[in-house]
Amino acid sequence: MCFVIADDPVSFSEEHGFAYLGGYVAKVCGQDHLFKTKSDGKDPSLFMMSAWMQDKDVTVGSLCYPRKDFHGDLLKMEAVFKAFHSSHKHGLPVGCSREPEVVGQVVELLKADFSNYDDKLLFKLVHLRTMIRVRTLKRILTDSRIESVRSKRKTAELQAAR
Repeated sequence: MCFVIADDPVSFSEEHGFAYLGGYVAKVCGQDHLFKTKSDGKDPSLFMMSAWMQDKDVTVGSLCYPRKDFHGDLLKMEAVFKAFHSSHKHGLPVGCSREPEVVGQVVELLKADFSNYDDKLLFKLVHLRTMIRVRTLKRILTDSRIESVRSKRKTAELQAAR
């Protein structure tokens, strides 16, 4: 199955969010060559050391900066992820496939283009992105749910009882 990758512009927050996600995934999967912490002696010019991430001063949990080439690949992987899920919108602004083994299917797609990365890293990345997507869909559905008359009455009774 072939997916067309759209060259949508990546927003500032998405770009730096993927830098944070890339550092986290690389650290969790034990890929030491793909990330750097502030205290490492590694050459900072090879890593995505964004001013935004440094300004946030997220020292709790030892923030990790991904390699620039890994960060570029993360953005390409995100395009494949979005293309895979875009055909499953079900009338919602964000699409998400409801097929079984969806994480494994996306990992297999990524292995074709990104075979230089460990399977564990690809699986962790796709699993995290899928969970973020599911959480986003849950929030969209919860916000758009119409409140029933019974629910309104029960809420009013609860407020009156306080």
